[in-house]
Amino acid sequence: MMKVTFAIAAVVMAGFVLYYHLRMNRVRNSQNVIFDLMVFANDLTAVSALLESFLKAYGGAVDYRLFYLASLLYFFTHTLIVPFLFVYVFSSVRTWREMGSGLRAGIAAPLVAVLCMFVVNPITHSIFYYLEDGTYVRGPLIWIVYLCSAIYMFGVFYVLIRFRKNFSHKKIRTILIGVAICIAAVMLQLVITDSSLETMALAYTSLYFFLEIQNPREQIDAEYPVLSRQAFADTLHFWIIGKKRFDIVALNIPDMRRVEVRRPEDNKDELAEIFSFLRETAPDAGLFHLAEGRFAFIVARPPQGYVGKMISDILKRFQKPWVGFKGEETLPVKVLRLRIPDEISDEAVINGVLGKFATMGIAGSVMGVDDFELREIERNGKISAALVRAVDKNRLEMRYTPVWSFTKKKIAGVEVAVRFYDDELGYVYDDEIFKYAERSGHVLRLSEMVFEGACSFYEKNLLAYRNIDMLYIRIYPSMRLQFGMMDKLMETIKMHGIEPGTITLLLSEYTMSVVSEDFKAEMKKMADCGVNFCLEEYGSGYTDISSVYDMPISMIKINKSVLRAAVVNEKAKVTMESTLELAHELDMKTVVSGVEDEKYYNMIPGMPCDFATGNYFFEQLDEEGFLRLLEDREEAAHR
Repeated sequence: MMKVTFAIAAVVMAGFVLYYHLRMNRVRNSQNVIFDLMVFANDLTAVSALLESFLKAYGGAVDYRLFYLASLLYFFTHTLIVPFLFVYVFSSVRTWREMGSGLRAGIAAPLVAVLCMFVVNPITHSIFYYLEDGTYVRGPLIWIVYLCSAIYMFGVFYVLIRFRKNFSHKKIRTILIGVAICIAAVMLQLVITDSSLETMALAYTSLYFFLEIQNPREQIDAEYPVLSRQAFADTLHFWIIGKKRFDIVALNIPDMRRVEVRRPEDNKDELAEIFSFLRETAPDAGLFHLAEGRFAFIVARPPQGYVGKMISDILKRFQKPWVGFKGEETLPVKVLRLRIPDEISDEAVINGVLGKFATMGIAGSVMGVDDFELREIERNGKISAALVRAVDKNRLEMRYTPVWSFTKKKIAGVEVAVRFYDDELGYVYDDEIFKYAERSGHVLRLSEMVFEGACSFYEKNLLAYRNIDMLYIRIYPSMRLQFGMMDKLMETIKMHGIEPGTITLLLSEYTMSVVSEDFKAEMKKMADCGVNFCLEEYGSGYTDISSVYDMPISMIKINKSVLRAAVVNEKAKVTMESTLELAHELDMKTVVSGVEDEKYYNMIPGMPCDFATGNYFFEQLDEEGFLRLLEDREEAAHR
């Protein structure tokens, strides 16, 4: 009776999960497909257990071979579940279609071996068999079935540990709890043999997964009644690796923010009208929210003319006003159409084009792939991917640029930079690294690594005792938003025993143009401790010198473009000289970057310039090269 009860419970739970997941799920991705297969296999297992129990209870003198078929179905479907669980977990790292043939063969080998044993079991009786009176008997090799499940279960643990960065804490916790429930059920079933505890535990685990990490409601965007950006990424990836033909129709509605900021009760009707229209325009397409004011349709295998008509209808409707709470208002729209994979087949390039689309085009226009420089976008995507690998594997190389003092006629400081090498891209340097680090979310980690590396380099090589009085380290825009970041930097400085006055933090004009009052307060606190701040890239257009009056800036670094202009243009030279003089009058030190050769150098001594960098003095060096340079100059000074 216990076996029947547990099997019925398993059928009900698995049926519930399958019904709602298939009915509510609107996103096609590998995990959803594998999850459905896993639940369906467990449902069949429970049904086969019920069938076997029914035959025993009500079948009378039923041919024992019917019992055999029911048990064979049970074992066959039951054995599939844990391998499906492994592939489900591993698909967060790499989907089945993305795996190489060798890896796929290795993953499938244990399962295929056991399934082959089931096929020949009627002859060998190695797994199980029935006596003519209907008595079930376990075969001598049934332990191999359990060994197969154990192999895949250990695989689940390996993937969670080895690739833990690919999983959220919630997902790891959910999977581990589900696995623990299943293992506990296996142990109990060894004691209570005539039960379907394993099957019920697996059904409960699938229900738990459904509620926690496979809930279709999580695919819905938090702001709008459409699918989320993550759902778009999952769907895009699934269709691309499946090599299916589809179209992406992206919409950019810049004024959508105007509607967003109102109270919900004010914009409810207008938003409902907009999204009702969009869904009716393409009822079979998925509609996704990509970013502020940006949406996209994915239209699978569109018939001839379907997408063109859809775009025409959208443009016509958005030329007409929408009824808002203050009356009618027009929301201009820009459209982008991409044919996948005919025009683009690379996922990173597609995302790059969609990102670029946000800043291009005019209202009422329809853009296509020909409006974008795909090579540049492809390189950007490759740099972003290579940067993630370099940061994760700590393949960053610290680089050091000597800073020349015109007053002391010697090297007085060192500016720290970073680069990494990629087999395809070659060396990638600071200016590109941090641009893409901002986008990929690695900028804080990268900045901390560079700051720690710079302080460690200064301390271990005793640069304070070798008359290197300044250590220049760059600060990036995202760091201004990180709570407690400046306190972390001060802790690092103290940990390495460096005098705060040695540190000069470089802030770009752009960073200075977006600083908050809180960041200004943090700057003042660090300046009071002795840390210097330098406004670098001065002349790039984001600020003028008046913007630093209320900030603790003690140095200005002239952008190399200003120096190049000054060499060929007398007015630019006058402007540069007056800027340097004004900085001195404001009690600021001055630095000129980009002194590449003698023609640049000859212009500087007559100006109020304190420091300079560039290939005319010294090239950017690695640690060994910088120390060798110091030793050579120290030896020369003692001759």
